[in-house]
Amino acid sequence: MFMLFNRVPILLPLNKTRQMLLTAFFFINIFDISGDFTPPPPLTVHRQGSSVQELPNPDIPASAEAILRGGKAGSPGVTGAEEALAKKLHSQFPHHYPDDNHKPEMAIALTPFRGLCGFRPVPEIVAFLQDVPEFRTLIGQEAAQNLESVAASPCDEAQVQKALQRCFTCMMQSGKKECAEQLNLLVQRISQLAQNGGDVARCIGDLLLKLHSQFPGDIGCFAIYFLNVLTLQPGEAMFLGANEPHAYLEGDCVECMACSDNTVRAGLTPKYIDVQTLCEMLTYTVAPASSKLFQPTPFGIDPYAMLYDPPVPDFTVIKIELPISVAQYRVEGLDSPSILLFVRGQATINGTQEGLSLHPGSVLFISANESLVINVDDAPPLLMFRACCLL
Repeated sequence: MFMLFNRVPILLPLNKTRQMLLTAFFFINIFDISGDFTPPPPLTVHRQGSSVQELPNPDIPASAEAILRGGKAGSPGVTGAEEALAKKLHSQFPHHYPDDNHKPEMAIALTPFRGLCGFRPVPEIVAFLQDVPEFRTLIGQEAAQNLESVAASPCDEAQVQKALQRCFTCMMQSGKKECAEQLNLLVQRISQLAQNGGDVARCIGDLLLKLHSQFPGDIGCFAIYFLNVLTLQPGEAMFLGANEPHAYLEGDCVECMACSDNTVRAGLTPKYIDVQTLCEMLTYTVAPASSKLFQPTPFGIDPYAMLYDPPVPDFTVIKIELPISVAQYRVEGLDSPSILLFVRGQATINGTQEGLSLHPGSVLFISANESLVINVDDAPPLLMFRACCLL
């Protein structure tokens, strides 16, 4: 059985013995601010084989979600609380945290893509404390000097994390007036420096100005001095674990995540902000930007498929890119249901739904152990992403 749909969630059992779910949500360019995006046509559903009528209880943790997005900067929040905290937040604030599952995520770049992910190594943060006085003012001299002291002497990981948490919390809990004042001073200084031909790279000036233009006076603009700034090329990916801060800044990506709508936000967003929970829940683990990147590996014997397998059991993504020379392609069956997103190219399906047209934005649900054959148009080369749970 397969289904073609747009912009709707669907819940289906992966298998009866493991009692797990695959949840797929596809949104096309939901953060696009270019103004040239045309929404997909109204929902059309095509089914082959048994119908989907009896849905199991959706209160099951393992699932996958895929999103294609691009455009405006997103909130520097976290990928979601770990499961114990997620249950607590859902119990106490169900309106803001609508489920009790964790929310690890993975983003695969379609275009040059920039985002924030995880805390920088402490020496990098200390360098910003010394080069960006406005940043230091928000944190405060005492907390800043404590982090500098930790960085300059041998300390265990717990001491580093404690000092980093203190600095981050001081900044995030600073008053709105003080934040706006220091941000305006920084923007003026960077703008003047750029006009005079000076080097703004030491304070990531280009990114700071862009974020400020989108969210004037927002505390999230200063997050770039705590978090790694990653630039992905098409095909590269980054993984965001639970309780890890991140934000998507610009570019298009395919995103896959666990079955949760829990996001603890801190800034750069019009949505609900929960600074206290955010500051308390983060792991404050530091790592270089390069550690957040991972490359796909070949998937089986398929020469056109690459596997993105993050270090969580909730989801996996397979990228399928066909050269123009391939006129027909067989999508092999998997042990789990899967969701196939068409990003580029045109195709039609062989079989019961023969002639069904597939185009950019089409989303196809494929049942477990179901295969299908697609006929590929000449150009452009077909690009698809398949979300599943490989158990």
